[in-house]
Amino acid sequence: MNYTLELKKRITKKYQKGESVSNLSKYYNIPRTSIYNWINKLSKKSFHELSISKRQLYEYQRKIEKLNRENQIQHYIISNLNIPKRNKIDLVYLLEEK
Repeated sequence: MNYTLELKKRITKKYQKGESVSNLSKYYNIPRTSIYNWINKLSKKSFHELSISKRQLYEYQRKIEKLNRENQIQHYIISNLNIPKRNKIDLVYLLEEK
């Protein structure tokens, strides 16, 4: 039997959200082996769609390093401020919102 790609995606999404293959098989009257095959094929496709280039990876690593440096600076400044602890906590929340 041929099934539409849309149906395969819908069933795969329901599985990823926690629905069991057995329940999906019974509800849609589709063999469990077919559903398992769709899950494996569509999951692999999704994984490849998430792949990034080495350049993008490098750029993300640089951004993370920059954010870590900024975080360290903010932590140092806040810890050395001569203000009450409650004000320091408020300042941390304010910085997190930015």
